[in-house]
Amino acid sequence: MWDLHYQPLNAPPSFPIAAVYKNTAPNATSHFVMPGTYTVQLTVNGKAYAQSFVVKMDPRVKTSLKDLQLQHDLSLICYKANQQIMQVLDEMSNSRQQLKATDMGKAIAKLQSTPRGSGMVSFSQLNSNFASLLNLLQESDMPPTNQAIVAVKEAQNKLQKLMLEWQALKDKMR
Repeated sequence: MWDLHYQPLNAPPSFPIAAVYKNTAPNATSHFVMPGTYTVQLTVNGKAYAQSFVVKMDPRVKTSLKDLQLQHDLSLICYKANQQIMQVLDEMSNSRQQLKATDMGKAIAKLQSTPRGSGMVSFSQLNSNFASLLNLLQESDMPPTNQAIVAVKEAQNKLQKLMLEWQALKDKMR
């Protein structure tokens, strides 16, 4: 038995609210792989070794392959969005350090994060949103709800708009 996830994101660990100190694993920052056949390759001193293995679904889970695929695809959207946002946040931090006291620095800060409840969307807020959606999708063996599907699409649309705003700011900085 082995839970196989995608590569974890390079993010600080977070723990469930009921965590027991030094006895609870951190929340996953990536999602489970789909059932199927995989190959692992290891290269040592120029020589490659490969081994195939099969990932099977827990036989107690009765969710259809179609629903598992939908759950996987939505989770992958969240995972890739988090990767993209983390890269943008790094770029913003570097740019902001150079432009601290300028109007451009303030504009970057506004896109980077906004106060809770402000109603404005920021990259930090979307990062949390996608992480929450990923956790929601991965915590159950049930098909994704319509609300979850809609929430992922809405978050995707917000990310696309923010990416356009960020690109416009980067163009002004050149």
